Amino acid sequence: MCPILWVHYSRVLDNRIKGVNRRGIGVGTANNVEVIGNRIDDAGGDAIFNSGTGTTIRDNYGFATEASGTASIIGDGSTVTSVQVAHGLDGMPTVMTVTPTSDLGSASKVWVDSIDGTNFTINLDADPGSEVEVTFSWEAKSR
Repeated sequence: MCPILWVHYSRVLDNRIKGVNRRGIGVGTANNVEVIGNRIDDAGGDAIFNSGTGTTIRDNYGFATEASGTASIIGDGSTVTSVQVAHGLDGMPTVMTVTPTSDLGSASKVWVDSIDGTNFTINLDADPGSEVEVTFSWEAKSR
């Protein structure tokens, strides 16, 4: 079992944690902790557990805080206006960027909503048209 940090304004940097029975790194109710550049292999529970405030978690192998990909919406001419996308992060994204990489067809606006710990939804204000494919690139970060 790993210790849980209760020390405010502390740093957990560049550690190798392997084969623990529970979580790799635990941040309790401490404020402003940085967890950066660690390698966490074979944790029996969460690689990183965080219930602190103002915690920065990034660049840790074994705990995804950044992801990117592509998605598309293919219109049917009347009702298709959104697509749900799995972001693959180990937490809820705090930064989302979605960029259309094709023409929007009959639509004119794009937005993202329903962001949670697993998915987000890309929306159009109108169906793009029958068999019209609108493509997007996306990037998600949890900081």
